[in-house]
Amino acid sequence: MSATQQVSCQNCGEAIHFTTWQTLNTSTDPDAKTKLINGSLFSCSCPKCGKTMNIIYPVVYHDTEHKMIIMLVIDNEATQDFHGAIENIQSGDAKGKLKNYRFRIVRDINVLREKVIIMNMALDDRFIELVKLVYAIRLKETTPDLQIHQLFFYATNMDDMKIIAYLADGQLSEFAFDEEKYRQFVGVFGEAVDVSPADEYEIDQDWAKTVSQGIL
Repeated sequence: MSATQQVSCQNCGEAIHFTTWQTLNTSTDPDAKTKLINGSLFSCSCPKCGKTMNIIYPVVYHDTEHKMIIMLVIDNEATQDFHGAIENIQSGDAKGKLKNYRFRIVRDINVLREKVIIMNMALDDRFIELVKLVYAIRLKETTPDLQIHQLFFYATNMDDMKIIAYLADGQLSEFAFDEEKYRQFVGVFGEAVDVSPADEYEIDQDWAKTVSQGIL
């Protein structure tokens, strides 16, 4: 479900009509999914001065093919409401259509995009977070003073997967891996992931650190 809103250009004040989404269903809105991945879903350009702006808003992403619902939260105080919303969706699923669905809560459009890319590769985001954690640990071991700002997964196919580390000094560092290495992570962490609570919807580095205790 989408709606057109009017925003003002941050540079010249020109009125810009911009499409926002409350819910994005990949079955009925495949073009919106493409825009999410390429970054244009949350950006607009001023027709007068050409300035490009990011417009961040909450959205519910529903991938029917990969059976996943992701909720983008932009207000930390709304997180509990989203947890309640997920529970309401599950309890109201009388016909069991969402029985095998995974639910996620994210707080950043880049994390949302990352989750979608992971889904498209038919991978499990829980193991990807563990791959990212191991890579971060290795970086810190080789360069103790290194400050990691963010870690993201990116891939075009199973033989071209990488973790990209955005460092505090503006530099990038990459860790390339393939399907075989991914399966190795599944073998090492599979049991720990299987016993983790099913109602944990925020799968991030904090989650990975908790799950990997006693293994790393």
